[in-house]
Amino acid sequence: MNWKFKNKTGFANLTVNADGTYLFSGNYKRAIPTKDIDVVIALKSNLGGIILFNYVGNVSNGGVQWSKEGESAILKDNFKTFVGKHDWSGSYRFLLDADARKQLRADEKYTCSNLAWAEELVASGEAKFCNQFNAAW
Repeated sequence: MNWKFKNKTGFANLTVNADGTYLFSGNYKRAIPTKDIDVVIALKSNLGGIILFNYVGNVSNGGVQWSKEGESAILKDNFKTFVGKHDWSGSYRFLLDADARKQLRADEKYTCSNLAWAEELVASGEAKFCNQFNAAW
């Protein structure tokens, strides 16, 4: 399977073998500051079983290339159902990278601590948001 991303920005390849081994590879060519790319390929057998292949990598400094080899007992035992009549789907999205998530957390903590001193915090319901936000981290 060879999947080209929108606007020729990259691609993902998936090769599966009868012995259960696979190679999931690809690249993304653009740099997107403070972002990670999350790529998922779902391979669906003709019996409805699904195997997911996933890659997450940082694209802040000029894109990324990946190559992941692995082995799956499910692929090996059910190979014919995945290479006969089968289906696949792919998706990619961009997430904040670790540094950006850390900065966002610091900014939100600062905002919540500043709001805590303001009287409108209680009246506006922001106190509940800040408590929920801080509990989630």
